[in-house]
Amino acid sequence: TMKKENLISLTKRVLILLLLTSVLLVCAACGGAKYNIAVEGELAEGDTIEYTGGKIQFPVAYVADQQGKIISYDVLYKVINLADQSELTDEYAAFELKPGDYKIIYTYDEDDSISKTVSFSVVDTTAPVIILKTVPGYMTLPGEEYQEEGYTAEDDYDGDITDQVQVRTENDVVYYTVKDSSGNETTV
Repeated sequence: TMKKENLISLTKRVLILLLLTSVLLVCAACGGAKYNIAVEGELAEGDTIEYTGGKIQFPVAYVADQQGKIISYDVLYKVINLADQSELTDEYAAFELKPGDYKIIYTYDEDDSISKTVSFSVVDTTAPVIILKTVPGYMTLPGEEYQEEGYTAEDDYDGDITDQVQVRTENDVVYYTVKDSSGNETTV
């Protein structure tokens, strides 16, 4: 009976080990679900970010456990332009992005199975600026034809778009209109 009790005890231990191994395998198959990527000031799926002409600074991301405790700040930031699939990486999460559709992938540096992907758009909603040049003391007198003094048009994304300015005269008033590549329009 001693051998039988030892055999039963050994069988129980083997079963417990098998059970623990299967739990670990299930946990490994779920991609390390005990940790996740958290982002301060969360960028939500489908958000739009205003084009500023400079770098866009993304919020700090970190790895946290299920209780929200910070495990690590070793997160890699990768932005993918969905139009041409080009990739940008930056350890400080600051990217120069043109208007368009993108996704950012946050990945834990020590375990790439722990990641988070968010799609977003960069939009240009700033209208171009038209600057009218003036010659000091110049005036068009009644009955005389207007002489153009000059103008320039600048856009935060397209740059110099002076050559796209449309000039029209209505009721002796001159109007200058320009539209940038994002459809933003200015009339002065």
